[in-house]
Amino acid sequence: MRRLTSVLVFCVAGLLSLASHAQQPNSPSASLLINGAAGPPYPITSVNAASGLPQSVLIGSAAANAPFAVVFASSLVPGPGVPVLGGQLLDVDLTSGASLTVNGFVDPVWNTGPSAQFAASVAVPLGTPPGIQAALQAAVLDPASPPRNVTLTAATQVLVSPGLTIVELPTGNNGGLPFDFTPFGFTFSFYTATYTQM
Repeated sequence: MRRLTSVLVFCVAGLLSLASHAQQPNSPSASLLINGAAGPPYPITSVNAASGLPQSVLIGSAAANAPFAVVFASSLVPGPGVPVLGGQLLDVDLTSGASLTVNGFVDPVWNTGPSAQFAASVAVPLGTPPGIQAALQAAVLDPASPPRNVTLTAATQVLVSPGLTIVELPTGNNGGLPFDFTPFGFTFSFYTATYTQM
């Protein structure tokens, strides 16, 4: 009996330690994908968002026309997520300048539509310095999860990378000057060849 008690205590302690280090995943009931990054691992980290260029945002739900809200913060929660809404995990740090960017629970325009997916193209403002980080997480109406009827998505950390850059080049005497794309992380494809400068 004593050995059985020891084994049970060990198993419960192990399950509790696993639960304390969990993060909120994307699910069929609520998902947030930025530039196609869906996870795992969770939270989704270091998703590149090029300055001045459109970024793909997709919010999915199990129900059509489900309203959603998106929280925008400067960073993720350090360590395990904060338990909210009956055990779901909030992975964005609300103490780091968080704001509610859209709220479909107040403004009905923000919903997943008849296809149960909201898709948008959002541009990072041109001139945003590379290296700036942001974290986003959404709450989506989920009638299949009473009594709260809301499911959280996975959090996603976005990292601004160089995007559109204007470089003035001297072109005196109608000459040419090679331009290298490598420092900007880009290539140029032309038919079957890929170039790193032009």
